[in-house]
Amino acid sequence: MKKLKYFKDYFSLDDFIGMVDIGIKSKNQNKWNNVKLLNADIYIFGSCSNDFFGKKTYDQILDYLYNNKTNPIEEWIKLAEKGTLLPFISKNFKLININRKYEFPIVIEDFDICAGHNFHIIFSKINLTYYVSFWYEDLELAASEYTFFDKNFKSQNKAILFLNNFLIKQMGLNKDLKLKNQNEELNFYKNINKLINTLERNSQKNSRNIKKKRITQ
Repeated sequence: MKKLKYFKDYFSLDDFIGMVDIGIKSKNQNKWNNVKLLNADIYIFGSCSNDFFGKKTYDQILDYLYNNKTNPIEEWIKLAEKGTLLPFISKNFKLININRKYEFPIVIEDFDICAGHNFHIIFSKINLTYYVSFWYEDLELAASEYTFFDKNFKSQNKAILFLNNFLIKQMGLNKDLKLKNQNEELNFYKNINKLINTLERNSQKNSRNIKKKRITQ
């Protein structure tokens, strides 16, 4: 994982947590069924940029990550898919290993759908808080994002309960959290894309607000 060493070296934990908190508290964003997604990718880029302690601008970080010759983005996606991206970048974060895996690959050739959807519980030691992360990749749409739900929890059980209820009540899964047929897969895919459309796009603005707040303290 040497290609991602920059992010380990220049990650500002306090500023990342600050951006997540601002995203959770923000009320002027679109939601779906009272839930929205926060773009954790963007928060990580911002917290590693020269807005804080990094050596690269935000745009330089993107250029580095998407370099066609070295392709660091491939390692990034593998870690995000497994839920180990943040634990790799910072020892503050821990992936909670739960017996039940929240992984929902969907391949429906009749509708040209090929996508992966993974959910994880992430624990943050510095503020004793649990977050629910969501990674998805849609090959047909050439899209991949690492996100957080706009919720946080002070107990692991509450985080798991939230995720289970979300998957059952809003995604239409059964109590076993399984997709049993193509109709259920298609319904899940349609619903999850409604949620994906709520992705919070003002993260860079939030990053600047945090920076101003730090300077004035």
